[in-house]
Amino acid sequence: MAGSEGVLRERQASVLPAKPGNRLLMALGTLRRFIRGGVRREYDIDGEELGRGCYGVVRRATHLQTGECWAVKIVSKEDKDEKGLRNVHREIAVMRQLNHDNVIRLHDVFESRHHFYMLMEPATGGQLLEKILIVRRLSEDEAACVFKQLLHAVAYLHAQGIVHRDIKCENVLYSEPGF
Repeated sequence: MAGSEGVLRERQASVLPAKPGNRLLMALGTLRRFIRGGVRREYDIDGEELGRGCYGVVRRATHLQTGECWAVKIVSKEDKDEKGLRNVHREIAVMRQLNHDNVIRLHDVFESRHHFYMLMEPATGGQLLEKILIVRRLSEDEAACVFKQLLHAVAYLHAQGIVHRDIKCENVLYSEPGF
């Protein structure tokens, strides 16, 4: 999407993005490679929690060589039965297929004995829910901008044969601060 409409991305008051190119993303993405072990050899994982869901916790990760920042979703294997592990593998497989401006991309996946580490593009702008709680209501133009981008993401997912199944304000994020 171009112009003053902005674009949607995963996290961070007016819904019309303050900066050109600020987008909202649904919490999904694209996989570039799957590596067994070694995440801490390549990334410094910050102790600060960026988010938490039913499957894991999201923290900030910095690539040790490039200094590039990512969001890392850490999913424990300890509390997962066979079905739970299949769901994580399915999420990774789905994210591997996706490439859309309004869907978070998966950059890397690491697996250790106890965890999966899913490195995703960061969305530092906060959740749509946080924005709504701050401003209490969105103008019609702001709501239309958000809804249009959300519909583009959903249409893309459906065209890929994928159903999100957890669309909610907490899973719609801004790409950058400044709403």
